[in-house]
Amino acid sequence: MMLDVRSGRSAPVANRPEANLAMRFRHFVVTRFNICINDAFKQVIGPVIRAPIDTSNGAWLDARFKVFEMTCLPSVVAQAEQNFAWILVVDRRLAKRDHDRLLALVKRKNETFIHAATEAQLNARADKVMQ
Repeated sequence: MMLDVRSGRSAPVANRPEANLAMRFRHFVVTRFNICINDAFKQVIGPVIRAPIDTSNGAWLDARFKVFEMTCLPSVVAQAEQNFAWILVVDRRLAKRDHDRLLALVKRKNETFIHAATEAQLNARADKVMQ
């Protein structure tokens, strides 16, 4: 039972029109896996630290996989509410073996999509978002 603010009476949640609002939304979780958006923060006031990253570098990618497996993946899989789509954005140059490795890691989460994009596409989209 919840208090109906309008009437001041208690009403079952299912009888309230607002109770079904969550069903009208589609939720997405977007994870940047191995992409670089160089100019995404060019309009931010203050210092922005930019370190050149080669996302195809084996050592960097192995470290990225470890961080992903220890933090991001368990967090997303453990969400109590699983009614969302998970989009992982990867560099289009990601090697097939690494793409397959990522696919194997996320296969237990339904509605997971891996989106391969170029740096130019991502920077163009970031410019539109920051305007």
